[in-house]
Amino acid sequence: MNRAAKEIVIAGVSLLVCPFALAAEKSDNTLFEQLRGGLSVTSETNVPLPAPAMADGLDAGGQQEVLTKIVGNRFTVKEFVGKVGTAPHVYNIRKIPAAGEDAPRVYGVDVSFVAHGGLDTVAQKDFLEDIHKKQKDRKIHLLTTEEMKKRKLTVQSDKHREERYSHGVFLVLDRVELSAALHTIVTRQPDSLLAATRIDPHFVKDGDFPNQWRKITIDEEGQRKLGPAQPYHGAGGYMKITRLHEPKGALFIEYHLIYVEPKGWFSGADPLRPKLPAIIQSEVRTFRQELNKASGGR
Repeated sequence: MNRAAKEIVIAGVSLLVCPFALAAEKSDNTLFEQLRGGLSVTSETNVPLPAPAMADGLDAGGQQEVLTKIVGNRFTVKEFVGKVGTAPHVYNIRKIPAAGEDAPRVYGVDVSFVAHGGLDTVAQKDFLEDIHKKQKDRKIHLLTTEEMKKRKLTVQSDKHREERYSHGVFLVLDRVELSAALHTIVTRQPDSLLAATRIDPHFVKDGDFPNQWRKITIDEEGQRKLGPAQPYHGAGGYMKITRLHEPKGALFIEYHLIYVEPKGWFSGADPLRPKLPAIIQSEVRTFRQELNKASGGR
């Protein structure tokens, strides 16, 4: 949606709710648990994120049952787990009702696909960060210890848990500049990786890293102009990567995102949603390509 596993892509919105998701599993990822409890998208609307489709601890048969439900009658499980960059993926985009006067559009996006490579490769600190550093429509800054200290923020990290604060500036269809401070917690289990991210509300009025959006316009001389800053909140999600028993070397990736689209972004129009399938496809292919490259092209 999207940093993918390490930092879900919020503003590019490349990040679905599976109707067949399993019951929620316990996690030491506190941010994930908060998102499962609900994300505040307006003062009157709280939206919980869905449980992971693939639970930890399943045997090969249990995992195959989940994959069978995911693909349904769209295609076969064999095609879904195929070791090709063009293997199919599954996505769902849903509009979420939001209460309140002049409520914004709220969307849920869920994506599932399979990539081939090592879980340890994906878990490397810089793997997915590097993917998104290559994206031209976003800039990411990790807050330093001093920057966090100034805001009385602390993080707790160890070999199984990494916590961070970052700030991203994203372009949405070259029509909106979105600035957002992100809080991320990544946790590792023997056969899975879980990364949860949300826009941190502490930064709404931050002088250096504000949560805001600005409309982009082009003046008569063809120069890009930014409109007045407007506050932004109400976006978050998580990605879970699970090692499959079969086929060997396959990883099941699922990500779930909730995001708010203010009416002022596109003057009441809705050009982003029709473009999401192409954005999702691009992100899936990029993930697969980078994982294949990092795994030696095997």
